[in-house]
Amino acid sequence: LLRAANVVQAYQFWHSGAAELALLPRALAPAGTPVPGHWHLPLEQFALTLRPQAAHPALHSYLNWIRSDTVRALISEAGYRPCP
Repeated sequence: LLRAANVVQAYQFWHSGAAELALLPRALAPAGTPVPGHWHLPLEQFALTLRPQAAHPALHSYLNWIRSDTVRALISEAGYRPCP
């Protein structure tokens, strides 16, 4: 069992043959089998704003963009699913 410092290092371990398997983002994986969802708990991610930046217009634009149907579709196409 090897533990990489980041996904690029995990890819390097696998690509060099130092590891037989690696958990990688789909963008780095040339081929493989996704880990079934029932093998792990859902990974929840959140976006938050810090008070001094809460009124910044670019922040609100970004949060609206990340919540848009277009971005949700892109995230889904990348293999991510909404939390139950």
